[in-house]
Amino acid sequence: MHGGILVLPDGYRKYLSRSERSFHLMGGRRVRENLLPEFETFFDTYATPDVRIKDVLSVDMQRVILQFRQQFQDNNRNKEIYCSIINDKIYLALTQDKNLLEPSLFQSNVSFEMVRSSMKTSVC
Repeated sequence: MHGGILVLPDGYRKYLSRSERSFHLMGGRRVRENLLPEFETFFDTYATPDVRIKDVLSVDMQRVILQFRQQFQDNNRNKEIYCSIINDKIYLALTQDKNLLEPSLFQSNVSFEMVRSSMKTSVC
């Protein structure tokens, strides 16, 4: 694949202007055709002109992303999904509802509980 796709959570648009601008410099523009209406409700999707969106971001893939997002919402976890496909690489990011960069000073920082809790909700 040549080009790229960028999928950003709609609710965080005001925080992502730098990401949008960088993608626009690559030739990316907002895409609305060939997307499920419910997908369009939660995500802003951008693509470069050389990408056929329906081939890369298929209806099934959109449903899986929505289902994954819904699992977190059902568990009362405030997580959002960020996704980009650039050339032949897929990049995924999830927001974390726990502060990972604040280590404890008075106890061990070794804990796998966060990893275990993230593994409990998996995609298909």
